[in-house]
Amino acid sequence: MLRAIVRGTVIDGTGGAPIKSGVILIREGRVIAVGDESLRVPADASVLDASGGYVIPGLMDANVHLISDFWPLTLVRYENRYPELAIETAQIALRAGITTVFDSWGPRAALSRARDEIACGKACGARIYFAGNIVGLGGPLTEDFFPQGRETLLEGFSAQLNRQWQENVGPELLWMSPDQVRAEIRRHACSGIDFLKYAVTGHGLKTAQYIQFSPRAQAVIVEEAHRANLTVQTHTTSNEGLHLAVEAGVDLMQHADVTFGPYPIPDETLKLISDRGVPCALLPHTQSALNWYEEKANSTQWKTSKLA
Repeated sequence: MLRAIVRGTVIDGTGGAPIKSGVILIREGRVIAVGDESLRVPADASVLDASGGYVIPGLMDANVHLISDFWPLTLVRYENRYPELAIETAQIALRAGITTVFDSWGPRAALSRARDEIACGKACGARIYFAGNIVGLGGPLTEDFFPQGRETLLEGFSAQLNRQWQENVGPELLWMSPDQVRAEIRRHACSGIDFLKYAVTGHGLKTAQYIQFSPRAQAVIVEEAHRANLTVQTHTTSNEGLHLAVEAGVDLMQHADVTFGPYPIPDETLKLISDRGVPCALLPHTQSALNWYEEKANSTQWKTSKLA
């Protein structure tokens, strides 16, 4: 079926001027032509009038967590339905104009299923690429994220939840030699993930300044991921962490603007990032988002129900 979007202002993403009263022709889900109102719309086309609106290319979000609710009640209630949660979140993203998301921390098996169902057309949602666990970090109820949640759950159940995220690339890698790390990364790289993300620094205000992996271990992680034709992203939260990540040969650094410390990123590090051409995804926050985080941090919701 041929579809046409007409009379909207088209911003095509090429850097050119917006096209007033633009025309877009789409066949079988693919754009086949874009132009101004002189572009002929075939008589058999299904027409959508976008008068007064704007049409832009689909957006891509480089750093999402489709399954990221740390509240124990939610984790338990939807224990066997995480793929459904991921698909629903991907649908919300799609409705906002985000057509592709890169999930950089989550349970591998659930995200793999959600990705595949959307890719084959079984479910509708933004296209998903995912990394599974952030290499070196723990699951949702560990010291790296929300350890308080363990107070409401049996220890065995908390460990079971964390294992869904960590698999073979959790905090235990921090104790390993580079050769041992290499073996685990090789397994992880062949597990069906789309890219790899590792923690250069700790996660959270208390550990953000600490280096997780030695330069030797970081080099091994990047080497093995590249050997498997995967791109490598990092979790970095300190100035020295940024420098080490670039030297390790990473392909992209997440939230490189968030260093938490009292000192700006040194000119030497900024020059190294620029010279190596390493992309940096930023993590801007609106005031409303910061207010929401503060409200959640002060909430006692997780204490209101003791779960067996």
